[in-house]
This record gives sequence, structure tokens and C-alpha cells, in this order.
Amino acid sequence: MQTMKIYLVVAMMALVVCSCSKEENPFPAEVSDDGGSVSNPDPNSISGLHKNIFAPRCAVPSCHGGTFEPDFRTVESTYYTLVYQPVVKNTINEKYTYRVVPRDTGKSWLYHRVTRHDSLIPRMPIYMDALSTEDLGHIKTWILNGAPDARGVLPVLANLPPKVAGYNAYDASFNRIDVLRSSWSVAFPAPYGQQINFWVFVDDEETEDKNYC
Repeated sequence: MQTMKIYLVVAMMALVVCSCSKEENPFPAEVSDDGGSVSNPDPNSISGLHKNIFAPRCAVPSCHGGTFEPDFRTVESTYYTLVYQPVVKNTINEKYTYRVVPRDTGKSWLYHRVTRHDSLIPRMPIYMDALSTEDLGHIKTWILNGAPDARGVLPVLANLPPKVAGYNAYDASFNRIDVLRSSWSVAFPAPYGQQINFWVFVDDEETEDKNYC
């Protein structure tokens, strides 16, 4: 009986090891999801951009190698710190909202950074030669194609709920009655039996003012 128990434990351990090894790489080794091979991805895909441009030219430790975003260490970190991600260092007139806006190079901060040089923010990559016309074409094509991820899936901008910044309260004669508050969320005394008018301040980039009500 003792020998049988030992064999059973060994068999169970073997099953666990086999199961774990299969989970480490669930995708075929020779083909990527963007249509090219893993060793030679489509140059117009995020995998190709990462291998040919972002990793060798930008993912240095002092720059985009994990020190700050965008993070070009992997294909995944590259994608998820670029597409629909907010701009930190903007132009003087705050022109850009996102680093990459699918199908629009004019609104994509990334494309501005690799194609233009101004007195405030230099062209990228800063410490190397400018990207070639061919490389810029691959970035442009990827953006105009909708900026798909490594699986070819197109991104969707999340429509977050509107942000309520606060409100003011007025009586029927439009005299403000909520001034004795430490913050907008604190209750205030209101006149009994009278009409109260509330002016609510809401911020939502995806919703036009006329559609709030």
C-alpha cells in the first residue's frame, strides 16, 4: 500500500507540471495575432512598431524603459500606455488630449512628437537620429488603421460617467442660499416651503452641453 501511495503522488505531480507548462504560452510560437510571424511581425502593427522602432530606439532605461510613460518595454505596455492615454507634457496651447487617437494622426500626440520639433518640446527620439520616412509611415498607417492591438482588435474609448464638480443653490428670487458650506457636498439650511433652484456644474468630455438633461 505504501508503494502505491508514492506512485500516485508522483503521477499527480507530473500532471500539475504538464498543466502549468501548457499555460505559459497558449499562443502558437510561429504566428502572431496581427498577421505576421513573431520573428518578423507586420511593420504596420503594434508588434512591428515595438520591435523595429519603440524597443530599439525609445525603450532605454533613462527614457521609456519603465522610468515613465509611455512604457515601451513590451508590446502590451507600449499599446496600453499609448492608445487613448492622456497627455502629460503638452503643447503650449494644450492641443492634444490623448497620446494616440485611432484613425487621426492630427489628434495623436505620438505622431506630433516624432514628426515635429519646437522650442518647448523637442522631437522624439531626443538622443538619436530622427525616424526615417519609412518608420514614420508605419506609425501613421497603424494609427489610420484604427490602432489595433496585437490581436488585431480595435480599441474603444470608455465613456465614463460625468463628473459633478459642485452646485449652487438659489431661492425663488435667485439669491444664493448655500454659501455657509465647507464643501459642496455638505448640507445647507434652506427656506421652508419655497422654490429652490440648483445650478449643477458637470464635466464630461464625451457629452455635449445640450445633452446633459
